[in-house]
Amino acid sequence: MIQEHQPTQREPETRSSRSHWLMELAGIGAFAVLAALVGTEVYLGAADFGYAWL
Repeated sequence: MIQEHQPTQREPETRSSRSHWLMELAGIGAFAVLAALVGTEVYLGAADFGYAWL
């Protein structure tokens, strides 16, 4: 039995560039800041309302 070997194709590099990595971190940071701002607004609104709705 004869086996024919075909040259393997090299997979393209899947690593992200440094700028893409920085953009990912910036997006995560922006989400964290937005979540903190929304959380602060909800907390202050609840405090002004007297926590009666809890």
